[in-house]
Amino acid sequence: MNRPILVIAIGYIIGIIWGIYLKISILPFYFLLISIYIIINLKYKKKKFKILSIKRYFRYIKLVFKLNIIITIIISSFISNLIIKIQENKYENMYHDGETLSISGIVIGNKEEKEYYDRYEIKVINKKYKNTKLYINVSKKKQLKYGDKITIYGEFKEPAQARNYKGFNYKQYLKTLKIYGTVKIEKIEIIAENQANTLMQISNKIFLKIKENIKITYSEKMSKIILGIMLGDTTEIDENTKEEFANSNISHVLAVSGLHISYIILMATTATQKMLGKKLSKIISSLVLVAYMIITGFSISVVRASIMGILTCMAFVLYRKSNTLNNIAISTMIILINNPYSLISTSFLLTYGGTIGIIYFQKIVEKIIKNIKIKNRRWKYVYLKIQRKCEKIISTISVSISAQIVIAPVMILYFNTAGLGFLITNLLLSYIIGPIVIGGFIQILISMVSIQAGMAFAKVIEIPLYGIILISKISVSLSEQFEKSRAIFLINCSSSLNFNTKNFIKLKFFFNSSSHKLYMLLSLLKSIISFINSG
Repeated sequence: MNRPILVIAIGYIIGIIWGIYLKISILPFYFLLISIYIIINLKYKKKKFKILSIKRYFRYIKLVFKLNIIITIIISSFISNLIIKIQENKYENMYHDGETLSISGIVIGNKEEKEYYDRYEIKVINKKYKNTKLYINVSKKKQLKYGDKITIYGEFKEPAQARNYKGFNYKQYLKTLKIYGTVKIEKIEIIAENQANTLMQISNKIFLKIKENIKITYSEKMSKIILGIMLGDTTEIDENTKEEFANSNISHVLAVSGLHISYIILMATTATQKMLGKKLSKIISSLVLVAYMIITGFSISVVRASIMGILTCMAFVLYRKSNTLNNIAISTMIILINNPYSLISTSFLLTYGGTIGIIYFQKIVEKIIKNIKIKNRRWKYVYLKIQRKCEKIISTISVSISAQIVIAPVMILYFNTAGLGFLITNLLLSYIIGPIVIGGFIQILISMVSIQAGMAFAKVIEIPLYGIILISKISVSLSEQFEKSRAIFLINCSSSLNFNTKNFIKLKFFFNSSSHKLYMLLSLLKSIISFINSG
């Protein structure tokens, strides 16, 4: 096996999926694997050429279904499937809806303000429920701090499951956070302070200090957006802004991603390389990434990007060639061993989907764009001239398309939406987001030394931030205009063409579907190319 960790990761994922979605034994899967292996390794006495020869056409499958690969997949999938069964049993039987609890725990989350109460995350330290995590709803009059050891008395509320088809499953969502449910507090008592892990307490204090400085140095609206961009903290962003970002296909800027990690490595190596050398600068970059993971709370996208960044740095230190697929597999295993339910979270699917899409499709898409054939000589010359001068634009477009190839099905499945405006919005963002991220990190460091200097620097960073808001508003406005024109088109069709009800419903369904949007984009591209060729 060339990539054993990748095979282990694939088997581990299969075991998790089987355990979550299929409530039957995983033995039929093993039987299928072994059966395929036996079939493709059958030896035939006749060696005559046959068009329907199984051995002839299965020689490529032999490369995949080798005995050592099958054994590895069986072992890793069995382990993960067993873990899921144990976890499912714990989630179902550890706590019961309506049960009155009297437990002790340590606060391991900052206050999350709700309309009528404040929410905190606690880690239970009682023997029966030890190391399980719960949300607690506390009166606004009672203030808790990270690290407080508390005793609580209240009623356990089991998280709701999806009531409708494709409805939001809150119980599954909490499993991705390792949360068992919520306790509505009746009595609470603080026993001691600073009882959490020392490293986590220090990192939380740094996080709160950075957050406080950002709120002081930026305007109110911009501080909320920069918190999302730099720290992945979107708790204070209002729903309208989130919806605008989502509808304009730029919600990914509010999550820490590989872009942030690449800039951290760039900044750390640039600052230390001349003094300490290349090797030590890469080691320092890795330590900075570990600190960044801790400060941002180990979100899935940060952990994925940070681990891949650390592995790349360590490959340079050890004179090894970095293998992207192995890096993905290692980061996947670390995340899933910590919490197997992370596999079904949208964060996991989007961050890994985008990464895999870029790795596998970016070069193909870029080649297709560069090889677009234009018959008209004049336009062909113009296109080739633009192509030579706009390599970065073509690269950005190809990255956006290749990521969307994998991300789009996830967006359709989980959010029932798939916008096609990502080509324009991501192209514009590519010129804005870089200075914001780099400037944002520098501003955070400056603010730690001087608030006044931080405020002055923040005014500069707010300029491109307004650009992001403008992009989202223009994109949403264009989408609204498109929806209005679509509605007018449907009305005109129904009246002028005398459609019956059945055909009108079919037409409306087509225009509501994602296939319609893809059809419109392809039609537009076809029209542009036809116009150029005819000119």
